[in-house]
Amino acid sequence: MCGGLTHFLRPVKYFFIWFGVDLADWGDVRPRVIVAVGEMSGLNLAVEYSREEQCRFAKHFDRAQGWFLLDKFERAMVALEEIPLAFQGRAEVVLFRAQLFLAAGQWTRAEPVLRQLLKEEPNEPQYWINLAFAVRRAKSIGDAEPILREASSRFPTVALIWFNLACYAAQRARLNEAGELLKEALRLEPELKAQAKADADLAPYWASQVAEE
Repeated sequence: MCGGLTHFLRPVKYFFIWFGVDLADWGDVRPRVIVAVGEMSGLNLAVEYSREEQCRFAKHFDRAQGWFLLDKFERAMVALEEIPLAFQGRAEVVLFRAQLFLAAGQWTRAEPVLRQLLKEEPNEPQYWINLAFAVRRAKSIGDAEPILREASSRFPTVALIWFNLACYAAQRARLNEAGELLKEALRLEPELKAQAKADADLAPYWASQVAEE
């Protein structure tokens, strides 16, 4: 199954996220995420927030990430909701909420958060990839494909976009197109070849190649 969560997200203020996927099992893939957080004492919290609010924010945000790293996603969500309302819209909180929903497989909840991120930063290709990832699972490939089509025109040099489009084409029995899209992905990033061979979404394409031999 095409992942779309294998590349670094661009750092947003005080922390960054790396989505890694176990390529040995693409049949039931769940993103595994490592979060690196800057020193909480270095957060530039707005002066209008009380010290108590700042402490609550730091405490519950840190706790949410701790539960996350232990794969305790429900507890991480509870901790996230304990963050004061004034901090809920901060970029790092919104981004963390998106990754939490993705890691927990809560695709329907992830979609609106990812759309919010994309609206605010349309020039971040990973947001397009992650949105398509969630929409495919919440809805269908047919709903996800236009997202990556637009992304491919905006970011023609991002190999993972072409790779996932190849997966979509293969799953919809457009095998010649899948081959062309995969060729472009591998031209941009040859390292994806091993992943392509292991990806269950591309199995119809590889089967067609064997049949033609």
